[in-house]
Amino acid sequence: GRPPSAASQMALFGDEDHNVLAKINTKVWGWKTKWGYPLRHIFKRTEPSVFKKDFESQNLNTTIYNLRVTPNAMYQMDEKGSFDDYIMRTPPEDLRSNAGEKMRDLMWWYMENPECKAWGLPWKVLMRKRDRADPHFARYLHESLAAHSERKLTKQHGNFSPYYLPQEAMMHPERQPFADGAPDPVPLNLWWKESPELERAFRLRLKDAKSFEQMHATHRDADSYRFGEGRGGGGPPCRKVRKRMKTRRYRTSRPY
Repeated sequence: GRPPSAASQMALFGDEDHNVLAKINTKVWGWKTKWGYPLRHIFKRTEPSVFKKDFESQNLNTTIYNLRVTPNAMYQMDEKGSFDDYIMRTPPEDLRSNAGEKMRDLMWWYMENPECKAWGLPWKVLMRKRDRADPHFARYLHESLAAHSERKLTKQHGNFSPYYLPQEAMMHPERQPFADGAPDPVPLNLWWKESPELERAFRLRLKDAKSFEQMHATHRDADSYRFGEGRGGGGPPCRKVRKRMKTRRYRTSRPY
């Protein structure tokens, strides 16, 4: 058949894919030649209905977030029994996905190395053969980069924290003098000045505070709601969520 598109290689499209349909326009147009009237080809591009979904894999011992799938792939998963059975039991000519092939190779490798499977790493950490040759270094590299990213985000958002610890010069702001006969003011309890390590830890802890509270539950939880289509698509990237009627595209976006 037709080779799969590049967009389907890191997703699970199943039997659906980007297609180009050609139609010959039989209406007469142009000047007549000795071969008759020329015919015009009309090309129409069709795109599959793609949405993002999270899958929990027992063979990979992790959750695959935001995997692009089509309704055809979802129906095949229901026929096979589960996501893992769809990856393991579908032949390559029907799977038509490079990501699916890599997941299958990693599942077989996890069966031979259950101690590495128990780590619960994201599946892309050990996706390549060079990473599976030295899994301990791949795990160290992933965890070090994750810790570096967390420290970078903390440093980036620390300036927007609603709490702060003033410097020594700002600890005593200008105020009116006390009246005669007033009791002595209570001395300030600068408990974080006991040691430099305690002050440094306290300042870092204040930077972790957020100036807002999370309004909705996270969509990472199981069976949680997402903005977008009925299957939890989340909408196109880099776009705001548009307000739609509750019956818009109901027959195409409903999850059953």
